Amino acid sequence: MDPILGEVRIFAGTFAPNGWFFCDGSTLPISQYAALFSLLGTNYGGDGVQTFKVPDLRGRAPVHSGNGQGINVSRYEVGQTAGVENANITTLQMPAHTHTVNVNSVAPSQGFATNGFLGFNANAETGEPYPFYSATATAGSTLNPAALTPAGGSQPLNIVQPVLGINFIIAWQGIYPSRP
Repeated sequence: MDPILGEVRIFAGTFAPNGWFFCDGSTLPISQYAALFSLLGTNYGGDGVQTFKVPDLRGRAPVHSGNGQGINVSRYEVGQTAGVENANITTLQMPAHTHTVNVNSVAPSQGFATNGFLGFNANAETGEPYPFYSATATAGSTLNPAALTPAGGSQPLNIVQPVLGINFIIAWQGIYPSRP
């Protein structure tokens, strides 16, 4: 069966068969591929005067244009790209959570939290002990900033789903589609 001009297929081969191009964003001359250009236009790039581009599906997952009925997702236009492979999350994006800190007014035998309780720590410059908290603190007082160290490395989070590399091809020869 002849392909429909502009049809995209998944192809496990390592070459594009006759009458097909890889969906790799290649720039094509309008003068040589006028029928394909009449279907694609400049939705995927090109100047629209002398050139146009085929879709570039390298490293991309295709999604149908528009937005799904009854679901709250972004609307995608034909040729629009979106998404990133890595993202840095911020504290505003983290799930709400709490940290419990246990304290004890007895000085520990070392300057670190022991048995899950905070006591005193030694001043790095003077060696004198100082409390992680104050015995005279009122409710809602701030814990000494030295009591807890920051966490995290500010590294990007990889958000790529498991994938399998395979080729997508687009027909530049075939049956010109008719409109309903």
